[in-house]
Amino acid sequence: MKALRDVLIDQWVMEMQKDQSLVAIDCDMGPHTRVSKCFQMFPDRAFQAGICEQNAIGMAGGMARCRRFPLVSSFAAFIVGRCWEQIRHSVLYNEAPVLILGTHAGFAAAEDGGSHQCFEDIGLMLTLPVIQVFAPAFPSEARKIMMELACKKEAAYIRVGRDLLPYDISPDEIPPIGEPIVLHRSTSPVAVVSTGEITQVVLLASRKFPAEQRPTIVHLGCLRPFNRFAISRILENAKVIVCVEENISSSNLFPIISGIVHQSGSKAVRIINACRDGAFGESGDIKQLRQTYGIDADGIYQTIRSATGQQEADS
Repeated sequence: MKALRDVLIDQWVMEMQKDQSLVAIDCDMGPHTRVSKCFQMFPDRAFQAGICEQNAIGMAGGMARCRRFPLVSSFAAFIVGRCWEQIRHSVLYNEAPVLILGTHAGFAAAEDGGSHQCFEDIGLMLTLPVIQVFAPAFPSEARKIMMELACKKEAAYIRVGRDLLPYDISPDEIPPIGEPIVLHRSTSPVAVVSTGEITQVVLLASRKFPAEQRPTIVHLGCLRPFNRFAISRILENAKVIVCVEENISSSNLFPIISGIVHQSGSKAVRIINACRDGAFGESGDIKQLRQTYGIDADGIYQTIRSATGQQEADS
């Protein structure tokens, strides 16, 4: 098992070995984000901005304008929450290719509490034009995203947590960027769509069902760009769609899926959202916090089960 922060930085170090234009910027979080590995391997191409996230984004934008491709990283709450305006102007408005890595997203900051937990980062990034937005769930997926971004050198945001993840999928199962990943296809009237590391919990929840009752499970690891037609085609026969995310629902996965369903004329009669919503985070163990807000394996299972039961009652 590996955490995605390790997978991403290990791959970035490998890409730095091949491409002298790649650099890394830390915000005094290196041991936590794993950017410290870049300092160990390439001390002349790794830069310390200190606890000054806005300055770090400015540095990254400047380096990008000087034919460098910087990765800049901190906790999602800080590298996005404090830096939206700098990302807008210093990076995107100036067409500067910068890779932003936000770690410890969702409940991953756990005991550090609401100041460090972040549920708004994807929503904030999606309000901005141009930038690609990723929330991978699997090591092989994260590795491919990093390889492609290092090659294309385009502005992007990647959101990850910190947990060791039990599931991975074959690299051959990873579609091109923007395509949904169908993890299980069934004849059930219920489909589950998730994004980010919570997809791993969805897979745990799905295993509580008998094989013949498992819903269709779709992972959307790229929230911009995404293939609207492909998602619509996968969901076209679903009558109930359950969106699962470790975000605030108003500007993340839920409105994306709702918009696709509305525009496609899907048969879906209900879209249910299972997410952390309505308040700031709180201190606690990540498993306990997910349980409290109904997005642990048992909570997701009960949500899917209720949706299935309601659908049978309506039929």
